[in-house]
Amino acid sequence: MPIYIEALAPETMNADDVGAIQTIYQDYPNSTPVERFEAWRMQQLDDNWSLWAARFNDRLLGAAWTQQDDHALSIHDVCVRRITRNRGVARRLFDHLHTLSQSTQHTLSLGHVAESADEHAIVEYLLQHRKTIGFNANT
Repeated sequence: MPIYIEALAPETMNADDVGAIQTIYQDYPNSTPVERFEAWRMQQLDDNWSLWAARFNDRLLGAAWTQQDDHALSIHDVCVRRITRNRGVARRLFDHLHTLSQSTQHTLSLGHVAESADEHAIVEYLLQHRKTIGFNANT
């Protein structure tokens, strides 16, 4: 399944993408990503936040927020559409963000982890492979 990862921009999102992000996060255990998404769309969010999406056949399947500072790239609020879970979408998102952090010489870390199955799966993967991928497990 060829999954493409892209950084979304509020000014280029169409109605289908907006609806897809809302659908992706409807199962999330809290409303933080949806509130952040609405602030981001209104351009009321700091520039250090980015929304990344996994796309397959022009449909958004998963999303993750990142927050970047001078030294670290933190992943937040990873979520995949329920119907597409357990097919490697979250791992593909993580792999892309890991490559991005390496190319910009930032430490990769995981921000606040909610009680979502996607984030728990990523945490397990990161802790299992942290030595080979350079993940900072202390944050």
